[in-house]
Amino acid sequence: MECTTIAERLPVPRRGCALDLGGLYAALEEPVDWRRARGKRYPLALVLLLVILVRLRGQDDAFGIVQ
Repeated sequence: MECTTIAERLPVPRRGCALDLGGLYAALEEPVDWRRARGKRYPLALVLLLVILVRLRGQDDAFGIVQ
């Protein structure tokens, strides 16, 4: 099963790939959190990291991200 349409030009690893989640989380902590204190339950960096991971899994819509 191919994961990309440009497989002929780009080698796709068969075992998957490793992500530096700590480095990604640290980079996501840099932006200023513009949300108000009321209703804020989770750090912005965590929310962004989870959205990125869900998008990498292939979910496109808000319902898939929430699930």
